Amino acid sequence: MAYIEWQDCMSTGIPPVDNDHKTLVSLINQVHSCIGSPDEYGSLGSLLLVLADYTDYHFRREERLQEEAGYPGLEAHKKLHARLTGQVREMIRRFETTPGSVRARDLQKFLEDWLVDHILRHDMPYTRFVLGNQAAYDAAEAVSISQLRGGAPSPREDWDSMRVLVVDDNTHFRILMETVLSGVGVGIVKTAESAALGYELLARQPFDLVITDWWMAGVNGVEFVNRLRASMDPIVANVGIIMVTARCSEDVRAQALAAGVDDFLAKPVSARELLQAVSRAVSAHRT
Repeated sequence: MAYIEWQDCMSTGIPPVDNDHKTLVSLINQVHSCIGSPDEYGSLGSLLLVLADYTDYHFRREERLQEEAGYPGLEAHKKLHARLTGQVREMIRRFETTPGSVRARDLQKFLEDWLVDHILRHDMPYTRFVLGNQAAYDAAEAVSISQLRGGAPSPREDWDSMRVLVVDDNTHFRILMETVLSGVGVGIVKTAESAALGYELLARQPFDLVITDWWMAGVNGVEFVNRLRASMDPIVANVGIIMVTARCSEDVRAQALAAGVDDFLAKPVSARELLQAVSRAVSAHRT
């Protein structure tokens, strides 16, 4: 059972805002699930990076909504966003410079306060200016997470048509990847906790992309990639592949690229970095 369930009282009635807020609820549940786990520190690194991109993305979408709708409280809302963004950046700085100074409980408390204070107190007042304003909705949907903080435009962001399989034996990381991908509207996201289950899912249905770890029980990522590339099924053999792993030495990277991965990312990985790689890989294999 989830630690926090999405409730009607949290809804603004504005689709892009509610979708982003559901992502926040999912992140709170993921932080809660890793409290006290053996993988708490590793999971927290990825969660913090994803949260940093989430704040940039959500706040920019919300501000575009308000700009388009002519909301008079926009500048005050921007100041609130700047404060929350600064708190996230400070938490990441502490985590990176002093390991152990930020724990999952700290992040959970921050996110819960954000959920109650920001959404229920500060977001509801602007809804009457935005509800039903399709031009404002479209302006928010046009915001690209890959172009935030000076990122280069991705070659393709047709998220709703994408089919992605995540193969990783780390439960927390699988759920986080699913949250990031679903949060931007990827049409189909499936997960597998082993290479064996990954093979089974690929045999049942086509995917545009596989995201896999290097080290999994029973088989490593290179062996998994080699088997996919050698498949007699041309759809499987030509699937896009991204390896995301904490084993990020140059030797591991070289082996992964030689096996045929399209991209190699080091954990912890940010949402923006992941989505840029997803967009590149899917675009390359669809042309």
